[in-house]
Amino acid sequence: MKIEITAGNLRQNHFYLTGHLDDFPKDVIGGANSEDEAAPRRLRLKWPFGDPVITDIAGDKKIFRQRGWVRKLFAQSNAEPGDFVVLKAVTPYEYEVHIEKRAGTGKAPILERVDEDDEPNGTLMKSKALNTILYGPPGTGKTFRTAELAVQICDGRASGVRDEVMDRYEALRQGGRISFVTFHQSYGYEDFVEGLRPESIGGQISYPVRHGVLRQICDTARLSRMARPGLSGKPLKERTFYKMSLGRSGTIEGSRVFQDCIENGYVLLGWGDDADFSECRSAADVRRVVAQELAQSGDKQESQARYVQVFKNDMQVGDIVIVPQGNSDFRAIAEVTGDYEYLEEPAVGRYHQMRRVRWLAILDDAEVVNVIFDRNFMQSALYRLDREGLRFDALQRLIDQQLPAAPQNFVLIVDEINRANISKVFGELITLLEPDKREGEVNALTVKLPCSGDDFAVPPNLYIVGTMNTADRSIALLDTALRRRFEFEEMQPDYGALPSFPDIDLAALLASLNERVEYLYDRDHAIGHAYFMHVASLQDLDTVFRRKVIPLLQEYFYEDWSKIRLVLNDREGLFVDARTAVPKGLEIAADGFEPRPRYRMRSEPFPLDAYLNIYR
Repeated sequence: MKIEITAGNLRQNHFYLTGHLDDFPKDVIGGANSEDEAAPRRLRLKWPFGDPVITDIAGDKKIFRQRGWVRKLFAQSNAEPGDFVVLKAVTPYEYEVHIEKRAGTGKAPILERVDEDDEPNGTLMKSKALNTILYGPPGTGKTFRTAELAVQICDGRASGVRDEVMDRYEALRQGGRISFVTFHQSYGYEDFVEGLRPESIGGQISYPVRHGVLRQICDTARLSRMARPGLSGKPLKERTFYKMSLGRSGTIEGSRVFQDCIENGYVLLGWGDDADFSECRSAADVRRVVAQELAQSGDKQESQARYVQVFKNDMQVGDIVIVPQGNSDFRAIAEVTGDYEYLEEPAVGRYHQMRRVRWLAILDDAEVVNVIFDRNFMQSALYRLDREGLRFDALQRLIDQQLPAAPQNFVLIVDEINRANISKVFGELITLLEPDKREGEVNALTVKLPCSGDDFAVPPNLYIVGTMNTADRSIALLDTALRRRFEFEEMQPDYGALPSFPDIDLAALLASLNERVEYLYDRDHAIGHAYFMHVASLQDLDTVFRRKVIPLLQEYFYEDWSKIRLVLNDREGLFVDARTAVPKGLEIAADGFEPRPRYRMRSEPFPLDAYLNIYR
C-alpha cells in the first residue's frame, strides 16, 4: 500500500492509515491513542534506519500507535510533501516500510551534501558557510533564495519547486529549526541577544531577563546535540526510575535550570540549599546536617531531609531520571552516571546539589506522561516511580528512536541585515560567529552575558543567513567586522528566469533598462527580475511599470525625470509627458526664464511601442 505524505504529516511526524485499515488484521487495531486501549496483537515494521518497530494501530486516529520512529524515517529519507510511505506485507503481521519519492525525483536519498551536478532534480546542498549574506538590488529573488538555502541547510537538499520549498520552509520554521528576524534602525542587543523587560505581577514591577532571537535559537540548536540515545549496562526493566523536577516549569528560572542541566550533563536539586551532604551516609546523617545547617528553613526541614536523602543516598548510578513538565507531561529522560557532588560555586545562581547524568532523550515538544506511565506525576519534586505503572516498551522505543542519528542544523535568517547598527545589535558576540570560535571548535570562545551573567557560546550547527538590499546601502559601507565574518553571495537579475511574452522580449527589455541604470547611476540599483515574473498580458506589464518600475526610478534619480526618460528611452513621451507651456497667469512672470518642463506619467495605458523602444 502507498500513502501520500502531506506537509502536516511532516510537521507532526506521523502518517494516516485512512482507507487502508481493512488491509490489516483486525486484531492489530486498537482503540484510543493510549496504551490502555491497545490491540491484542502487534505488527512488526521493518524500516531502513533502525531496529524493527513493534506497534499496533490506534483505531480512533488511524495511525501507528508508536510513531517516534517516523521522525527519523522522514528525516533520513528527505521526505517531502507528495512523496509516499510504502508498506509491503511480508506476512500478515510483518511489513517492510520505506519512502518512495514522487514521480521524477528519483530514489529517496540519505542526508548528505553533494554537488548539484550529481542531482538533476532539486537542489542539493553544497558545502555551505556558517555565515552567509545574500546581497543585491531589489527584486532579484533574495527572499526565495534565502528560504531555499535554509531548507538545504536543514534537510540537505531542496526540491527546486517554489511551492514545495516554501511549504517545507514553513514546516521547518514551525518546528523551530528556522527563525526569522528583520533588522531595522531601532533594533538592538536587547532584542537580539537578551535584555531586561518590565513585567507586572500582583501589582509589583519586576525586570526579568528576556532571551532574544539569537539566544533562543542557539539554545535550541545546542539541545539537539546533547542527547546520547541508547542505554549502557543492564536492561531497562532492571533499572530504578525517578521523577525529578528541574526548576519550576513555565518560569524563566525553570527554563534556565533545565537548559543548564542539558548543556552540562547533570541534574540539580534545589532542596538542601548550600549545605554540603558529601559525608552523609544515611537518612539520620542527612537530618543532622539539615538541623545544623538549615535551621532557618523551619517546618521545611523534613522536606529538605527527605529530598536530599533520595538524591544523595537512594539514587544510584544507572538509575533513570524522568524530567516532567507539569504533572501530565515529560520533556527529558536521563541515566545517572555519577555519584552525589557538592558544588562550592552554585550552578544557575543557587543550586549546590548535583549528580552527573547522560541525557538519553530530549523532546522538542513535551509528551504526555501516559505514553510511558499509567498515571500523572505527583507534585513532589523528587520521588521513586512505581514500577507497576511504567511502560517499559514505550520507554525503550523512545530512548532508541527519539533523535536522528546526526545533530540537526538550525538556521537564523536576518532580513535587511544592513539596516541596523551591527555593533549595537551583536555587541561582543560578533567574534563568536567565526567558525573556529564556535562551541567545541579548536579556538572556541565563551563570553559572559551582561544581563543574565550566563556563559554563552554559539553552537556549530547554527547557520546565519542575512539578506542585504544594495539599493539601501552599498556593500562597501557595511561594518568591517561583519564583512570579515560572513561570506557574500551576489544576487543579480536573472534574465533567463523571465516568462515568455508575445511581441515583447522581457529579458531584452529588462537588460536594456539595467544597462542604462548602471550607466547613469550604478549596478547596485538595478531592477530585479521578480517584478516581471507574473506578467502575462500588456495590462500586467502596464501595472508593473506604472506601480513598480517608474516609482522605483523616481526614488533612484530623486525625481529627475529627464534621467528617468533616458532610462526608458522615452524620446516620444510614451511613458512620461513633458510640457513646457507656461501656465495661465504666469506669462509675464515667465519672461527671461528658461522654459521648465513639467513631467506627468501618462494616464492612458502605455502603448506597445513604448516597451519596444526600450530595447530596439
